[in-house]
Amino acid sequence: MGVIQAEFSDISAGNAPPSACSNTANISPPVEIYKCGKAFQPLLTPKWITGTFMGAGVLFVALGISLIGWADDTVEHHVYYDGPETDDSDVSDHGVNWFLVNVDQDMEAPIYMYYELTGFAQNHRRFRESRADKQMAGQEPVKYSSDELDDCHPLIATHGRVNYPCGLVAGTIFNDSYVVRVKEPNAGNSFHLVELDQSSEAIVWRSDIVKKKFQQIDPEENADGGGTHQTRLNIWITKMFPPVACEQVNFSVPVIPVDVATRKELDPKSGAEINVTDCWGYKSAEPKCNFVQGGKPFVCNHTHRIVQRPHWGIESPHFAVWMRAAGLDKTRKLWAVIHQSIMAGSVINVTFVHRFPVKEFHGRKAVFFTTASWMGGSSPSLFIAISYLVLGSLCVLYGSFFLVWHWRNPRRLGDVNCVNWIPKMPTDDDVLDSMAG
Repeated sequence: MGVIQAEFSDISAGNAPPSACSNTANISPPVEIYKCGKAFQPLLTPKWITGTFMGAGVLFVALGISLIGWADDTVEHHVYYDGPETDDSDVSDHGVNWFLVNVDQDMEAPIYMYYELTGFAQNHRRFRESRADKQMAGQEPVKYSSDELDDCHPLIATHGRVNYPCGLVAGTIFNDSYVVRVKEPNAGNSFHLVELDQSSEAIVWRSDIVKKKFQQIDPEENADGGGTHQTRLNIWITKMFPPVACEQVNFSVPVIPVDVATRKELDPKSGAEINVTDCWGYKSAEPKCNFVQGGKPFVCNHTHRIVQRPHWGIESPHFAVWMRAAGLDKTRKLWAVIHQSIMAGSVINVTFVHRFPVKEFHGRKAVFFTTASWMGGSSPSLFIAISYLVLGSLCVLYGSFFLVWHWRNPRRLGDVNCVNWIPKMPTDDDVLDSMAG
């Protein structure tokens, strides 16, 4: 043992002569050592460490520069259209206003349209927990008592009727709406309507579709204990996302929102008259709805068109997107996908209906139009690129530091083969001697 310690101390000091390990360098390890597999034991020499840092640094810097180039290929335009500094006089009596976006670069399809809320803490723990996933997924019988939906506190019921869906997350859904029109560079002053793909396949996470997290009940179905679901429950979501919508296509007339109407129905259980969404045949092939404009009945024709929504209520794509809570204080959600390219020099007209207030919490609302590369939009790609540049620069800096340090303070390496690392295996005679002793 004393010889081994002496040899190891000499080797660690870098003074071991080549002949010092002549008796141990060629000793083959016993077979038992290989039974568990031979371990990888790299020798971290200064050259190996310096080369690794420098090589990784050059690679990361090159990736960062490439990602910046890909981020520059994406085009993004955004406009903040409401906030504490916005004058309410800019909005009409019906909450309608518009803004323009000047496109300075070609935007190749697909173009992604987002809305963003600043200052809305959708990631707050108590806010995120106020929801009933089983109610929305139809995984349990419909509950008509507020005592059975504690998860939705404090937004469980309204005027004695359980909200469907209930909870703060669902009850605070973003409900502004947009109409997008584009004027091409050589089109004079005429704007043409842009079709917005708002389908589930375009804007909803695929996992939410596959797992069927949102299953709408039939409001006209008979409820347990009498009445129908829409008389026993406050199915407010069908008014916001009805099975049939009335959209304006002729903009020679002023833009006035058209909403689905409501009607009175008698709840046989309580005997009271309640307001329900004025639609029928929800689950049929051709559902129908009545509409109002400015509080008056409206017939959807001429300047407007009827559009059937295959996914309505809590199955609405916009509702599914909202229910996936954001992780930061900036809530950015995908609103639609535009499947046509927009040339440089074009002007985008966005007409919006202001329904979601933000001044109460000193927030802001914005609309984003952006293209995407294989790395995503401009902001994510730029963030990853900067991260690679910083990491690569640090690797080059540390590699240069180790290189200069080793050049100024050289140290001869010892030979690891001089270390007698082979354990002493007990023989049968040793075992007998220990037993006899």
